[in-house]
Amino acid sequence: MAYTSIEPHAHLTYWEKPKRAVCLAKYVFVLAPLLSDIASAQSGVDDDLLLMMPPILAATKTDTLSTASLCSGFAVNDKQDRPMRSMSKPAAGESYVDAVFGSNITRISDSSLLASGIIKTLYSTIQAWNADESLMVLWHRGAGHYLYDGQSYELIERLNLTPADIEQLFWSTDSPDLLYYPNKAVGQSVKTAQGSYQLKGNELMSYNVRTREHELIKDLNGICADDDGITAGNDVQMLSYDDNVFGLRCGTTGFSYRRSSDTITLLARPSESNAPQAFPSGDLLYHQGQILNSRLSVERVLDLGTVNEHSSLGRLYNGNDAYFAVAFDANQNNRCGNGIGSVVVHDVNNASCRVLVGPSNGYPYTLSGTHISAVAHRRPGWAAVSSVGYGIEGDTLLEQELYLVNTDPSKSEVCRIAHHRATGRRGSIGYFAEPHPVLSPSGTRVLFSSDWNNSGSVDVYVVELEIHEQR
Repeated sequence: MAYTSIEPHAHLTYWEKPKRAVCLAKYVFVLAPLLSDIASAQSGVDDDLLLMMPPILAATKTDTLSTASLCSGFAVNDKQDRPMRSMSKPAAGESYVDAVFGSNITRISDSSLLASGIIKTLYSTIQAWNADESLMVLWHRGAGHYLYDGQSYELIERLNLTPADIEQLFWSTDSPDLLYYPNKAVGQSVKTAQGSYQLKGNELMSYNVRTREHELIKDLNGICADDDGITAGNDVQMLSYDDNVFGLRCGTTGFSYRRSSDTITLLARPSESNAPQAFPSGDLLYHQGQILNSRLSVERVLDLGTVNEHSSLGRLYNGNDAYFAVAFDANQNNRCGNGIGSVVVHDVNNASCRVLVGPSNGYPYTLSGTHISAVAHRRPGWAAVSSVGYGIEGDTLLEQELYLVNTDPSKSEVCRIAHHRATGRRGSIGYFAEPHPVLSPSGTRVLFSSDWNNSGSVDVYVVELEIHEQR
C-alpha cells in the first residue's frame, strides 16, 4: 500500500482521478467513485461483481450485513493473561499480525510528516468512517482534520472547516458525502450552493466533501452570547441516526436542535460542561445520568455511581437505545449488582443495566484509560473497547488491550483482538496518546491511535476483523 504526502494529487480532485483498485491485506477494495455508483444505483447492478467484493462493499446495495459474530475466529470470554510481545513499530502502510491475538493490523498514517508527530482518531464516540465506509476523517495535530480514503487509507486532502473542537465533526449515517459541525470560525468565507458565505461563528453547518460546499443549517447566535461559543459539550456523542437531532451547548445553556421541525428546545437547568446528547433513535437524549424526552423533560434516571465516566451512546442487539459506560464506583440501586465494570450497558427504555465486563463476571476491577465505541450503526449491539490499565507492560488481562463486546444476553460474547501499545497519560505525550478506538459502521474494522510504547509520536492503526489470522 502506497502512502501519499500531505497534499496529494494537487492537480486533480479525488473524484476526478481515474477509478482504480488497490490490494490490501488479501482483499481487493474498489475506491470511492465505484462505491458511490453502487450505493446510488437503482437497478442494473451486476450482482456477480458484488459477490466478488468484501461483504462491506456488497452490503451497500441492500444495507444488510452478515449476522456472523464479530468475534468469529477469536477466543470468546477468555480470561487468561496474554502478555504483550515486543515488536518494532511498523512503517506507514505496513501490515502486521498481532503475535498474541492473531488479528491483522495496518498502520495507516505517517505522523513523521507533521511537526507535532501526532495523527489520531477524533474520539471513540465519534464515527471516523462515512455512511458507506468509502471515506474517513482523522485529525492531524497542528494541521487540522484530513479526509482519507476509507478503504485504501490514502490521504486525500485537508478539510476546509473549523469545528468547535477536535471531536465535533459528525458524519451523516445516510449520505456518504455529508459532515455536520458546530462552527467556531469567524470571518472566513466559504463556498455554498448559493455562493460565498461569511461565517459568523455559532452556526450549525454541514459540509459536502464531494462538492466542497458548506450549508448553513441553523444560525445559533440568538442563543449564544458573544463569549459563549457553540459546542457539542465536553462528553460529545454522535447526532441521532436520522441526522435530525443535535445536542448542543452555549455556556451553561444546554439545548437540542431538531432539524425536521426547525425546533430549539432548551434544557430547564444549567447544563454544566455537558450538552444533552441524542440517542440513535432521536426520541431520547442523555444528560448527567438522566434520560430526557424530546421536550428535554426527565423520563427516567439511570442507576450510576458516577454520571461523568467515559461512555458511548449506541444501540442494543434488539435496536433499543443504550448507554455504554465505564464504572469505577458502585451504583445506587443495585439494578445490576454493584454495577462496577469496564463495560456496563444500560437499556434507556427501562433503565435496566448489565455488567458486560467487570469483576462480577470474572474480569478485573475497572481499568484506567478505558474508552468505549458503540457507533457501529449497522451492527447494533456491539461495541469496541480499549483499556490502558494501571501499568503499560500489557502483561495482565485487558491491560493494553482492544476488545469487542456483544450485548445479546443469549451469547454474552467478549473477545480480545489486539494489544494497542498506547501508553496514554502514562507516557510522555499524554492525552493524545490514548487509543480512542472507533468501531466502523459495519462493525468489521476497528481504528485506534497509539504512541507505540511511548515512541514519541502517535499514529492511527486499523484492525481488519474479517481477515485476521487465528493463532
